[in-house]
Amino acid sequence: MCAGVACGLAGLIVPAQIMTTVFGGSLITAPTVLLFRGLALNHLVLGTRMCEAESDTKASVPACFWFGSWAVILRRAMMAGTIGLTAATQAYSNAVVAWTATCALVAAFGQGGATATLQKIAEGGGPIPRKEKLKAKLLRPKTLVGVHLILSGFACLAFQPLLLGPSFLTTTLPGVPAAVGHGVKIVVGEYAKHALTLTGVGLTNILLGGITLGGSDRAAAANGVVLLGGWAGGLYYARAAGLFTGQYVGLVALWHALVAASCALMLLDEDTAWP
Repeated sequence: MCAGVACGLAGLIVPAQIMTTVFGGSLITAPTVLLFRGLALNHLVLGTRMCEAESDTKASVPACFWFGSWAVILRRAMMAGTIGLTAATQAYSNAVVAWTATCALVAAFGQGGATATLQKIAEGGGPIPRKEKLKAKLLRPKTLVGVHLILSGFACLAFQPLLLGPSFLTTTLPGVPAAVGHGVKIVVGEYAKHALTLTGVGLTNILLGGITLGGSDRAAAANGVVLLGGWAGGLYYARAAGLFTGQYVGLVALWHALVAASCALMLLDEDTAWP
């Protein structure tokens, strides 16, 4: 699952170059790049967790779901005109779609084929653990971080107009939802790129939340410090620099910082017997 780690590192180091290559040169603004760095951080943490899996078999199910979802998301974005706007960027976008689809197929065959993989997901062997794995005390790190990630991931997928509006990210985002056709919301301008990035953030949050709930408390606390602390710092910087001007950006950054601080305190508590 080193591909996810590589994507995360590249997105953190050279986000503007990646977005220019895939999206094209227009409408790549500072807020767009900052949001893309957040997505890259998600990819880095999720890829690291899958690399730490006990076996390739356990890592292949969430990897299949992850890469397969990205292949579908990017393909639909190309059809909607969000990415691949020029001949050059379309070639890159097609290559990325083909690569993610190939990674999904490789992961599926690691579980005995696509049918077997889907069956394992349906039986509870997928990215979100079965119900008996969710029985944990409310304030345990894996419960705190896992539930936070799943809820925030659902919000990023289901409430994009709210998150991209004046209440949260910005009051001056160019581009608005334009039409709905064949089940796909067609959006134009920078709004479309923000919406695509939020979709990726939501997907990785849900997958990572499921892995966190089924993992150890120590790993969950460490991920909480890195991921939620990183998001808190990014949102605070965006608000201070005037990149994100929504009225609740500060509160969202504060909440992420508090959860990250709680995870740090839990890691530093030597009296806690971690499972």
